[in-house]
Amino acid sequence: MPSSSTRAGARSDVGDTSVPGCGVTVLAHEGGWDEILMVGGPLLVFAAVLFLANRRANSKLAEAAAEPEDSATN
Repeated sequence: MPSSSTRAGARSDVGDTSVPGCGVTVLAHEGGWDEILMVGGPLLVFAAVLFLANRRANSKLAEAAAEPEDSATN
């Protein structure tokens, strides 16, 4: 598929959308930032859920400690 405007030995199918798999933006292996997102994203979500659960548990413990102790026997 060489054209008259290509150099000898140059690939003419690079960026050609008629070739399957070419012309599509590939995000994988772009210097490692995509792998950082694949690991860091779920870690941030897990850390946020853990933080919220810990805050909720601490507030429940504080409420339980603030209640009068004789109300538990009624």
